[in-house]
Amino acid sequence: MYYYPEPPMEDIEKICGSINFELYNSKDELKKVQILNNGKKIAQYMEELNKLKLTYIPNWSIRDITKVIKRVQFQSLEKKAYKYNNIDFIDNIVFYILSGIYKKVLKDI
Repeated sequence: MYYYPEPPMEDIEKICGSINFELYNSKDELKKVQILNNGKKIAQYMEELNKLKLTYIPNWSIRDITKVIKRVQFQSLEKKAYKYNNIDFIDNIVFYILSGIYKKVLKDI
């Protein structure tokens, strides 16, 4: 069996921040900081969620974070056909978590 060391949280935050940053083309410095911070925050959320070791929510990975970040970016496109009103970063995280839980389990929670 192989042992893979856990990367430091700082590295995971940088990876998530850069994934989020790559999807947006903003010249606004304030927006850039917000984009990087959202990436860092979702990395911290992943770590806290994984620590809970909930049986009905699988452990998150960078792949899950990438899916959520891409979903948020897609929904923020300017095309009216894809405009989602009043759905933000946090809402997408909640939807992503709930989408992986069976309805029967939700009733028991």
